Amino acid sequence: MTSTRSVLLLVTACLLAGCASDTIPPEVHEADVEAWRAWRLADVTSEDSWLTLIDYHWMGALPVTVGSAEQASITLPRGPGLVGVFTEAPATDTLLFEAATGVAVTADGRTLTEPVPVFNPDGSAAIFRFEDMSWLVRNFQDRLAVRVRDNRAPLRTGFPGLENYPVNHEWRLHARYEPYDPPKKFPVAIFTGGDDLEESPGRVIFEAAGTEYSLDVTDTSETGYFVIFADDTNGNGSYPAGRYVWFDKPEGADAGPVVLDFNKAYNPPCAFTEYATCPLPPPSHRIEAEVDAGELAFLRPK
Repeated sequence: MTSTRSVLLLVTACLLAGCASDTIPPEVHEADVEAWRAWRLADVTSEDSWLTLIDYHWMGALPVTVGSAEQASITLPRGPGLVGVFTEAPATDTLLFEAATGVAVTADGRTLTEPVPVFNPDGSAAIFRFEDMSWLVRNFQDRLAVRVRDNRAPLRTGFPGLENYPVNHEWRLHARYEPYDPPKKFPVAIFTGGDDLEESPGRVIFEAAGTEYSLDVTDTSETGYFVIFADDTNGNGSYPAGRYVWFDKPEGADAGPVVLDFNKAYNPPCAFTEYATCPLPPPSHRIEAEVDAGELAFLRPK
């Protein structure tokens, strides 16, 4: 694999030579994709990644107990039989979590000494930790669920790696981003069932295999956009339900040219675990061609 230093040298040489974005040398492109793949593998296998999910528990009647005991509502792989319990504040109906006596549980890094709300004042979820395990409550489709992680999960500790198509220069496309005013919502199916509405700040327009496509994007950071797509390799090389791809925002403008590199297409979390909730590509996001670039389908270890 090309080192990060080599990538920088190649890119720098290209810039000094005055390379236009549409004439990027193949070796620079390949080095860029290799560097991105190295980052992707490090991200997938990092602590608290999708590989660490071990449960997704829909919140039922309270109290809801957490621990290693067989009768616990949420069963942990190790630790005390009772680690803590979800309860409700009688006066306010606020959902709380309380650590069991003598069990060192933290909430956002602070050791629990009394019951605390599961949501912070800003609406974010408090992250509860015990040893290498953590859990939080999320409100999804108007239902509360507890997402449980274990950094010693076998899928993470024994992860076999990611497989990719060979770098395909033809799938590094020049596209254009156009914002919506106001942002629009588009429906997506959810892997675990049901539908949801994603808010899109704009669309990316590009041509592939002689056809023009316009896909709604999701704004997930200050620097880039996220696209959900399907293509003819799904179930025949790539993940059957579709893949995601990311691209940088236009430089210094709300609209403009962008590079859409499908060599950086990646699998959704649901390709690795049944405990993730993933948006799936709507019919309008299907590319009628074989996008033979990016990640291949993940084969779980037996």
